[in-house]
Amino acid sequence: MTAKSTGFRLILLSTLFLFAVNNSFAAKLDLKKNRAAKVGNKVFLKSEVEEAMHQSKKSYEQALEDLINFEVLYQAARIKVPVPDEKTVLETIREEKQYYALHFRREADSISDQEFLNAVGFKNRSMRDYREYIVKRIMTEQYLNDLYTEAELKNNTITQAEIDSFIKDNPRVFKKSETYDLMLIYFSFFSNNGRQLTKDEIVAKYKSAEECLGRLKGGADFSSMAKNYSDDLYSLRQSPVGYYGKVESEDEYTKKRFSPEIVAAFANADSGLLPKLFATQDGIFIFYLIEKIPEREITGEDAYAIAMDEVKKKNIKAAKKEVERKTLEEYRNYFDVVIF
Repeated sequence: MTAKSTGFRLILLSTLFLFAVNNSFAAKLDLKKNRAAKVGNKVFLKSEVEEAMHQSKKSYEQALEDLINFEVLYQAARIKVPVPDEKTVLETIREEKQYYALHFRREADSISDQEFLNAVGFKNRSMRDYREYIVKRIMTEQYLNDLYTEAELKNNTITQAEIDSFIKDNPRVFKKSETYDLMLIYFSFFSNNGRQLTKDEIVAKYKSAEECLGRLKGGADFSSMAKNYSDDLYSLRQSPVGYYGKVESEDEYTKKRFSPEIVAAFANADSGLLPKLFATQDGIFIFYLIEKIPEREITGEDAYAIAMDEVKKKNIKAAKKEVERKTLEEYRNYFDVVIF
């Protein structure tokens, strides 16, 4: 190698080194500017707070406060609670997927990781991120549950006056909202193994849905069409095939599974086939309304049992909130919380 080429190589290496140092310095500077808060050694970036804000529909300040409080409780839990083993973590995630599927009357295997992450507020993150969150949550919940036990024991007495007051002040609780008895055919935008379909595959799904709807309008049997077209594993296993069951108009899971447009369509429809396709971010629906059951009032022993349960939950929730407030007050100072 000549002296000239050696010199050029040294210049090149020096340039690359300086470029790397400058980039590293710039990255650290950007990171410092993007800091929102820290709890001990844990730093929260503004971008993390903004994501939490959009997911929770809360203000920036409240989203930041929630992130800080969760981290403080986790740091406190680390002092007294062991890290859960891998089996416990995976089992917790599996149960949460099953719980999500159950409320939407679907099989857990039909829920892709991406759909699940979207539903639990991890839209732009991975299952690895969610696993880390579950570890923290398990430890925090175990720590708080130990503190809650005494609070629950102190707040398990309910008076008749509390029950009467709750019934009087919460009339909406004792009304069963309008209910819809449904059959459906579902065209999923996800494959059997959870892969999101390509644009061309989604176009093909729409064509299949339009074809199916056309045949139904022509008098085809709904159960037969469900058997031939539907991707909804839950309703495919019911009798008759395609039967979904009763859903309430004000139920939160009804609104999440479907959409405001779909719920409004149920309210305005007569019994029979709803003659249009309904699309959501996860797929396309065709519905058959078997029966519309009007809103009704809950009275007597049923109302009393509901009131007792709600008052008990309210009292325990208030006691738990006080326990959590005192714990946060103690440990926020201990773990050096800084908001930038």
